[in-house]
Formats: sequence, structure tokens, C-alpha cells
Amino acid sequence: IDAQVVRDVNLNLKRVLGPLAYMIEGGLKFFSFADSRLTVTDEHGIDRAGYHLIVQNARLYGGSIVMAPKAKMDDGRFDVILIKKPGRMALLKFLFAIPGGRHTRLSYVEYFRSTTLHVQSAYPDSVQADGDCLMQLPVRMSVLPKALRILSPAGSAPPAPQVPASLTT
Repeated sequence: IDAQVVRDVNLNLKRVLGPLAYMIEGGLKFFSFADSRLTVTDEHGIDRAGYHLIVQNARLYGGSIVMAPKAKMDDGRFDVILIKKPGRMALLKFLFAIPGGRHTRLSYVEYFRSTTLHVQSAYPDSVQADGDCLMQLPVRMSVLPKALRILSPAGSAPPAPQVPASLTT
């Protein structure tokens, strides 16, 4: 649902209200979206079915929300959160569980790690990364370990490791 929010947010409203524009669009989407079933295939060829998918390489989502508590940017793996139950109530319960860190322990949520993912759906749902709508499903994702080298001045604190990811349709 967040990809549809990013795709459809009113840019004039975003200029005026900033991040609040996403919350308004998210509220509108929440009452109008239709669940579409996703098939997510991991690095071992295991297929998983679900309705909402969050793929992280870092712990934080949107800058401050701890979405993937076990994520490490330098481990060469995605942290994947798959919501396996359809419906607004399941999504709402998931959203309300995030601030307390309980979202990954809900009975209908699967948290796993993988170096590659293939995601498909019967519908060409949108895919977003870092607030930009990039493409539509199907998509293949893979982590490119140690693909980015960061140089910093001598004596400065080393930057947090970054592991870029690739997305292809």
C-alpha cells in the first residue's frame, strides 16, 4: 500500500504540507485499496504467499520507524516482512503493533532473510524504494555484497556500512 501512496500523493499538497501529505494519501488508500496476493520466492526457491511485503536492508523505515529490528546493512541479506493475512483489520493491527516492536511477532507475519527475492502478483502492483516509485511487479531483487566502498578523511569516524541492492523487472 505504501508504493501506491508514494505513486499517487498529490505533489502540490506535498509542497504545502510536507510529510503530512503522505499520511492523508495513506488514509485515503487504506479505505480504497484491494488486497492482491503476492508470491515471494527466496534465495532457496521457497515460495511464500502474502498480501503486503516490506523489504529492508536497514532497521529503520522512513528514517525513524524500526521496521526490521534484526537488519544489518553489512550482512549481505535483505530482511523481509511478509503480511500473510488479507484485509484492512490485519493491516491496521500490524500498523498499530509497529511502535511497540510487536509487528514482526504477529501470527500472520513472517520475518525472514534472503540474498535474493522474486516477487510477483496477478496485478502489476507498484514497487517503491526510499520514497520513489520505481517500477511495477514482477520484480527481482538482489543484494550486491561489498559493492560500495566509502572513503573518509583520516581520523574521522568510519561511516555506517552500506550494502546496495538491485531491483530488476
